[in-house]
Amino acid sequence: MRRRSWFFVFLCLLTASLLFSRLTTASATLRVDEAATRFLLEERRTGASLVIENSTGSEVPARVRVELIDPQGRIRASSERDEIIKEGIAPHFIPLAFQFSALNDTERKQFLWYRLRYHVAPKDSSSAAENRRSGIISLSNITPDIFEIRIIASEYGREGARYVARLRAAHPITGQPIEGVRVEAQVKIEEDEKQPVILKASGTTGMDGYCALNFDLPRGITTDGADIKVTARRGQIIQEANDTIHFDNLSRIFISTDKPLYQPGQTLHARALHFSSSMRAMADAEMPFKITDPEGTVVFRAQLKTSRFGAAAADWVIPENTRLGEYTISFGREDSSYAFYRVKISRYDLPNFMATVKSDRSFYLPGQKAEVEVRATYLFGQPVKRGRVRVVLETEREWNYREQKWEMKEEEKYEGETDAEGRFIAHVNLEKTHEALKDSDWSRFKDATYAAYFTDISTGRTEQRRFDLRVTKEPIHVYVSGDEYNQSSGLPLEFYVSTFYPDGTPAQCEVFITKGSEGDEDLKIAPNRTGGRRVAGLTTNAYGLAKISNLRFPLNEAGDRVYLRFAARDTRGSTGHVNEDFSYQKKPAIRVRTGKSLYSEREPLSVKLVSTEKDTNVIVDVSKDMQVLHSRMVRLRDGQASLEIPYDDRFKNEVAVLAYADITARDYVRDSHTVLYPRDQDLKLEVRPGKETYRPGEE
Repeated sequence: MRRRSWFFVFLCLLTASLLFSRLTTASATLRVDEAATRFLLEERRTGASLVIENSTGSEVPARVRVELIDPQGRIRASSERDEIIKEGIAPHFIPLAFQFSALNDTERKQFLWYRLRYHVAPKDSSSAAENRRSGIISLSNITPDIFEIRIIASEYGREGARYVARLRAAHPITGQPIEGVRVEAQVKIEEDEKQPVILKASGTTGMDGYCALNFDLPRGITTDGADIKVTARRGQIIQEANDTIHFDNLSRIFISTDKPLYQPGQTLHARALHFSSSMRAMADAEMPFKITDPEGTVVFRAQLKTSRFGAAAADWVIPENTRLGEYTISFGREDSSYAFYRVKISRYDLPNFMATVKSDRSFYLPGQKAEVEVRATYLFGQPVKRGRVRVVLETEREWNYREQKWEMKEEEKYEGETDAEGRFIAHVNLEKTHEALKDSDWSRFKDATYAAYFTDISTGRTEQRRFDLRVTKEPIHVYVSGDEYNQSSGLPLEFYVSTFYPDGTPAQCEVFITKGSEGDEDLKIAPNRTGGRRVAGLTTNAYGLAKISNLRFPLNEAGDRVYLRFAARDTRGSTGHVNEDFSYQKKPAIRVRTGKSLYSEREPLSVKLVSTEKDTNVIVDVSKDMQVLHSRMVRLRDGQASLEIPYDDRFKNEVAVLAYADITARDYVRDSHTVLYPRDQDLKLEVRPGKETYRPGEE
């Protein structure tokens, strides 16, 4: 019995040994590591670097052949050579007679669709069949040297300023940055009857694939744009990129007059200030000046020249027979820099009394009528106690210049005489105005324009006062502002909610947000109900404003929009609502936010970036009037980055913060945010007498 047991154990050990020996022999083979294999397009060599693993336990002489195949299946290059494949893992470079630079543009675009076919055949006949290896690899997976070059820069440049162009070299498939790419760029500025101005710069991309080139633009640029051309080289690969820099070369003209209303016989004083696009005074510039009537006829012209401060002025003595109407003052030429300003010429007499109108409400809801009180007061303060009043609804009112009269269309009339206190009360029916507003889907209110004519019975003189009565659908208006058309599902929805009464007064309200879908009846409920599925709530402040920045929704596969209803209620029970839908798509995005909106002088600018991309480089520019004042690159960590930008004396009034980044070789994201560095621009005039007291006759 014991012998049988030993025999059984021996048999099992023998079987296991034979099986182990067979498995060992099977695993001792040659293998091509396709993931580690590379196709190189270096300056001094071109070919395939096959990474071969030899686990046979000894060197293997082999015949290695590689072929480069285009998308049409044609062999574009091939090579065959003997290799000694040593034990372990090692690359074997097989050179190919192939010139990437010899390809035309179409072939270069198709290059990543090329394939590498390899054959590895051991020379030892005993293991040739067992260790023969062959396969096909796509070049898009094994060509690290291939790259695309992109120009990442502002669309606009400004004369006399520095223009910064950032270039990024990246793999066209993976988007990985390519280091060591030599870039040369030139900006060519061509102007009429002048020699082209060519600016050059060069550099090399770093580990992040970026290279920044600076161009100092000259002053006096008159053309609308310039071409920027970039040539990038790495090994045999040469790539080019082109773009256009736009110049805002139009000068600025600011017009002012001593008053907006003139009578025939008076003198009109007009002045213009002429500045270049960089806001420098344009001295000794030709400045045509003209005044045209409402029919386009020139009634006055002069040829002016600006002073060394860029100022030009002209006076026009208005003839007594000048027809009344709105006249246009213009400085400059319409084919270049041009500005215009309108003034009115009308006859006006000093009135003996003033008519005043007072309504009982600042706005009117459906079903409400207006009670309008009309009074008149003499200029010395006493009321006009005997008067005849006519209140009319004006649906059209236009000055007929040719016939020199007002053309009006009147619909409703309310007439009568004043009471003993000099008052007339008109009870205005607003039903028709409410009906017209009801039929409008987008209008929340409508102003009905009325005119009150007050006639003094004792003198027969009439004065008028025009006024508006505002009708509204709801007592509270809810407004949603923000980027409603470009929200990313990778970030929370962000927008502002503001609540106002129809007369423009801020309304501090509690706002409920409910979610629905397109055509959902939950979004079409009565104004005094909230309905739907509540997703958020907020309270607007004393200015009627609140910010939402934490709403997230799952991406709806059936659509790319989010439908929300906003219902507001104040402490008195007044309500209002609005329905809004947001574009909500799965796409990369970035947001720029600042510590605050108003900054004081010499205060640094605090910036925070939030993005769907967790780890990437972002370019942050601070610009004003299309001129980049500050630029730097920051790295996002876990989709966020914060930075503090030092104060610059050029940070004045509106300043824009822009952030943009390449996500892949084809896609990029950008966003901007505006802050204010307010400056007091009022002219300060200080007058001091030579002494405190003067005697008669002294100057």
